[in-house]
Amino acid sequence: MTLWLDLSQAGKTDALQDTLDYRNAIATVQQLVQVTKYALVERLAEAIATSLLELHRVEQVKVKVTKAVPPIPDFSGKIAVEITRIKQP
Repeated sequence: MTLWLDLSQAGKTDALQDTLDYRNAIATVQQLVQVTKYALVERLAEAIATSLLELHRVEQVKVKVTKAVPPIPDFSGKIAVEITRIKQP
C-alpha cells in the first residue's frame, strides 16, 4: 500500500502526533484480512482502500493485492489487482 498525506508538519517537528501512526494503518489491513472473507481480490482491495481513507490525514491510497496461488486450472502464476482511491470531501 502507498498512502498520500501531508507530511510537512511532521518533517518540521519530528513529532508522532503530526503524522500518521503507521501501526494503525497496518492493523486496519490485518483486521480486514483476518476477520472477513472475500471472494474477489478486487473487493478486498476496495475494502482496504476505503478503510485506509478513513484514517486521519490520509488523502489518497494505492492498494495492491496479490493472490499467490489463484484457483485457475493449468496456471502457475500470480494475479494482482492495484487500485488508487482519493478521499472525497
